[in-house]
Order: sequence, then C-alpha cells, then structure tokens
Amino acid sequence: MTRVFISLCSALFLCFVNLSCTAQPKLENTLLWKISGNGLKENSYLLGTDHGVPYSFLDSIKGVYEAFNSAENLVKELTDENISEQKALLLPEGMTLSQLFDKEELHIINSACKKTLGFPDLSNSKMKPIALLYLLILSDDIDTLKASEYMYIDKYLENIGRPRMKIFALDDTTAGSIINLEELPLPVQAQSLLELVKTIDEYKVYQARQREAYLKQDLNELWNLYQSYDSFFIDSNIYEEYEMSDEDNPFVCGRNKLWMKKIPEILKSGSSFIAVGALHLVGENGLIALLRKEGYTVEPVM
Repeated sequence: MTRVFISLCSALFLCFVNLSCTAQPKLENTLLWKISGNGLKENSYLLGTDHGVPYSFLDSIKGVYEAFNSAENLVKELTDENISEQKALLLPEGMTLSQLFDKEELHIINSACKKTLGFPDLSNSKMKPIALLYLLILSDDIDTLKASEYMYIDKYLENIGRPRMKIFALDDTTAGSIINLEELPLPVQAQSLLELVKTIDEYKVYQARQREAYLKQDLNELWNLYQSYDSFFIDSNIYEEYEMSDEDNPFVCGRNKLWMKKIPEILKSGSSFIAVGALHLVGENGLIALLRKEGYTVEPVM
C-alpha cells in the first residue's frame, strides 16, 4: 500500500490544491504538446498524465507513441530509483495526531477515516496529516491500483522506456514530490486534512468531474474545475500567518518553477518526453506557459 500511495501522490496533487486565480489562455483539447525552438536541435514533447487512468488510455492520444519513440530521454516526476523511505510521511519522534487536533476535530477525522479507509482510532497515529489527506483522496482508486493487471501511464512509460532511454526525475525524493512534507508547517497540514474531511463527499463529486475532463483531454475544463474548487482545504490566511507567499507556496507553483531549473538542461541533452500530471501543464505558472516564457515554442500535437 505504501508504495502505491507514494507512487501516486505526485501527479494527483495538483488536481486539488488551492491556487490563486490567474488567467488561463484557452488551450487546444489535447494532452500532448511539442516543444521546439530556443536553440533545440530536436523536438521534445510534454504529456499530461493521470495516475488513476490505465496506460491503455494512451491509445486515445494521437501521436503519443510516435513522439515517445522519437525521444532519447524520459522525464518524470519520480522514478523507481528516487522513491524515499516512509519516514517522510511520519510526524516527529514522540508526536501524535492528538497534539494537532482537539477532541471534536479528532472525532470528525476518525469518523471519515473509518468510513472511507476502515481505519481505527487515529488519536495516537504518527502519520502526518497530509499523508492521511492523500489516502482519503486516493481511496476510490486504491483497489484498482492494487490490481495485478493494472498499470498507470507514468509507470508504463518508464517500464517500456528504460531499456533504451535515459530516465530523469524532476523531484529529487518522494518527500519532494509530496510537496516538501518536512517544510510544510504541521498546522497547515492539519487544517488541510480537517477541511477535506468536512467536505469529502463534495470533493469526490469534483474528483469524478476532474477525471471525466481528463479523459476528454480537455485542459480548459480541468483548469476551470480547478479554479472553481479552489476553496477546498486551505484558507489563504494561514499562508500569511506562516509568511508563505504565492511564489514559495509548495501547494502552488513551487514545484513547476523548481522543475524549470532542470528541464532546459535536459532538453539540451537530447529529444525528451516529459510525462507529468496534467494540471502541471496549465495556468500562468504551468509548464506550457513557463516554457514559452523561456523562449520555447510549445504547440499542441493534434
């Protein structure tokens, strides 16, 4: 279970976090984008993925296999080599969840986790709130993900690409992909979890709509849903309390901007196929916009 959980957290995360409202230019309905120009000798490609969707969905994305087969490098959020230990998901030594919530809040969390995950009383749990939040969000997909015949897109691409491609990870560790758990203040994590359990049924409806938009390859609808549900989990006031700006907020654009410190060098090294969660592509701080700001031509593969 831990490995399934860790493998999925990265790409799903940007499907639900709070984001400041920014303009999103209308994008074509495709998950596959070509990267060229800015001195590149060969074309590279950017693919939006969803870890809850099986690899067979790739057959619905025009040109994806041709693009993948033309690339020398595969670029992912995480690879098998840099999945870190479970300790990144645990509270500091000697600390339990009961120290982060009052009795009423713990009752609400326990009820939601028992109903959704079958967990017993979590008062003495050492799991970080954000880790529980992920498990609640992934609960609808867990049985599917555990099935022996199931393989999600990112894992499939790594499996078939490894014999011939150089594999790059954009996040250095699992802790990095799970929004730098050790840096995110525990009170922020606690509030995130509490807000989720209070709105879990509403969130599941949103999650189903988000998955439907992905299957239609509709990045604009994904973005619109994302914006319309930006009140889940986090009150922006708590970021002010902890002096976390939009620029360094790990929930928002932090990972994309960190990735952009790596991506140009990878692109220079040879034709690359970048496969990351679809909502990393959109928005003012999405990879499409950030690559264009760096002088690259990024255009849809229709």
